[in-house]
Amino acid sequence: MRDTLQLKIGEHERQLAVRFGQVIGGKDLTHLLGYRTPAAFRQAAKRKRLPFPTFPMFGRRGQFARLRDVATFLARLDLAMEESAATAHAEQENTMVR
Repeated sequence: MRDTLQLKIGEHERQLAVRFGQVIGGKDLTHLLGYRTPAAFRQAAKRKRLPFPTFPMFGRRGQFARLRDVATFLARLDLAMEESAATAHAEQENTMVR
């Protein structure tokens, strides 16, 4: 499981680095987390409801996050979704057998 997590983190890091570089912020971070508006993202950041640390950057507006933190979050989300799908599939097969 740990090896799978590390592989997924690496995949996400490569994909995100090409698009965003080592620091992600602004609309990109809002979009990656699925917030409908920048205001919704700001409210979540203000309330400390984001799934990873964010920080301000001198001379720039808004919050930013390190690529590694975002990639780790996305990889864990992938694994949770895969596990949930596998559990649902197993439950469905169990009900069909009965």
